[in-house]
Amino acid sequence: MKLAILGTGMIVHDALKALAFVPEIERTAIWARSHSKESAEALAREYGIAHVYTDYEALLRETEADFVYIGLVNTAHFLYAKRALEAGKHVIVEKPFTVTGKEARILRDLAEERRLFLIEAVTTLHLPNFHVIERFLPQIGRIRSVQANFSQYSSRYDSYRTGDVKPAFDPDCFGGALNDLGSYNLNFIVRLFGVPEKAVYAPNLGFNGVDTSGAALLVYEDFVATAVNAKDSESPSAILIQGEKGWIRADGTPNAIKSVTVCIDKKTQTINENAYEHRMVHEFKAFWEAYEADDYGFVRRGLVQSVAVMGLLDTLHAYAASGSFDKPCHFKENIMNIKKNFQKLPLGIPLAASTAGTILTLFLDGSKRLHVLCGTALAVLSAAHGAQHLLKIKCDAKKLLCRGCSAREGARISLDAFCKSLTVRSAIAGRVRVGSPMLIGNEPLAAQIEAYAKTFQGVDDAVANTATGSLLITYEPEELRGVPGLAKLEAQVLRKNAR
Repeated sequence: MKLAILGTGMIVHDALKALAFVPEIERTAIWARSHSKESAEALAREYGIAHVYTDYEALLRETEADFVYIGLVNTAHFLYAKRALEAGKHVIVEKPFTVTGKEARILRDLAEERRLFLIEAVTTLHLPNFHVIERFLPQIGRIRSVQANFSQYSSRYDSYRTGDVKPAFDPDCFGGALNDLGSYNLNFIVRLFGVPEKAVYAPNLGFNGVDTSGAALLVYEDFVATAVNAKDSESPSAILIQGEKGWIRADGTPNAIKSVTVCIDKKTQTINENAYEHRMVHEFKAFWEAYEADDYGFVRRGLVQSVAVMGLLDTLHAYAASGSFDKPCHFKENIMNIKKNFQKLPLGIPLAASTAGTILTLFLDGSKRLHVLCGTALAVLSAAHGAQHLLKIKCDAKKLLCRGCSAREGARISLDAFCKSLTVRSAIAGRVRVGSPMLIGNEPLAAQIEAYAKTFQGVDDAVANTATGSLLITYEPEELRGVPGLAKLEAQVLRKNAR
């Protein structure tokens, strides 16, 4: 198995160290962008890699490699993996697999169509200690709780706090705690328990709108799982699975699982079946074994997992972008819920019963008080029934009007609604990032808003991210301030962000 490596970052250094323990995989080439050529050449000398490229197309044409390993910034995964697959190369791509579930499905379909190996490198799933957990899981009975925590103070966080934003903390590079450390928590949970019925995410946001830490809540039929990920603070990391007959704890960070502690019927044991100190050795050996055996079932199982996790990430990002955790329960929203429930009340039988009671009590001696009671009930129920019909008429009329005006005013209504949904995530002179839940997964709206923003004087570029629901606008401050209205708007945005 011959491997070409893309990138020179920290993960590539880790991968090369691990590959030293996997002699079955030959490292034949390394690619880097032109500005990182010296770093690539240094790695080539250190690890005996024969060829160094700065032209990706040339690498794909010329290299003898069977596989391309993609250790690039997260937002580059999709395009570089797609191009490699189109060139007939097998692909190993670092987590997170892609930026959106849609991208994940496109890569899956392309790989399966050409029967090419496409593997996401998630160390957790290939560790012997993870297989220990799979082995003992049926013995702890019905699952009642899962608590995952991967908290690791990032080596880049100090510089981030000074305003120096590296890709790991750049939302435009799909950085952040959930996409990085959270990927391991989610892969662990989804592999063992499948996709949850409901998922929400509460992030702690940095000055540029990236989640420096956060907590996901995953709701299953019989239990709830919590998944904490933090790059801005540190604590002991572990994943605890609680069942009715015992518990299992994955000790240490979820990407390495240094040991597994199992307690069944109050008897506790700690197990470590990992054969290598470096967490990435096991996954590369698993990849080589699958390729050597032509085990395409291994690939398909992995792709099911990758697509599922990316879909879950889409859901969590959409929830976080909606700001639901920031909104109190508003009185108006409660009134709307009451109206909806009121419209569904079945009043037919009570109306019939009160009508019958009112009529019958007319002919019964000594039933004056009962007659008044039935008559009062009939009046109240009749009024309620009339109110139900009135609400339904208003609702139907609103739908009819909306259908009639949508063709004429759709674009204007969409823009108005979009503007009302905007929140400022970060702002400095010349660079503003806003967010809107309406952008999540909405490519047509993103294209419309990008084009609209670029029509303003001084605006250099506008880039929407439909995965995170953000819009980054870069502009020339002096030129933009030449328009009084825009100057006032900029001042308001910068003042709001400074609070």
